[in-house]
Amino acid sequence: MISIIIPAYESGQTIAATLDSVRSQTFRDYEVLITDDGSSDGTLDRQYAREHPEMRISTASIPIPGWRRPAMTPWRARPGSTFLP
Repeated sequence: MISIIIPAYESGQTIAATLDSVRSQTFRDYEVLITDDGSSDGTLDRQYAREHPEMRISTASIPIPGWRRPAMTPWRARPGSTFLP
């Protein structure tokens, strides 16, 4: 399994298209990890996950400015994974 990390900030208008792109791939053994650093536009609305239960989607909201730290922090310690920044 691979983990697809999607850093997002104020991406409420585009996150569904991003997830549609992931969903359209032929490779299926993945999980999607969305990190957000304090959006106020519904970026982490779980509606997409409810509509597509076949996708493994996890979310984390971390109010730290800048995308790199929020994108990487929650997932670094995942057991059994290799992290490629």
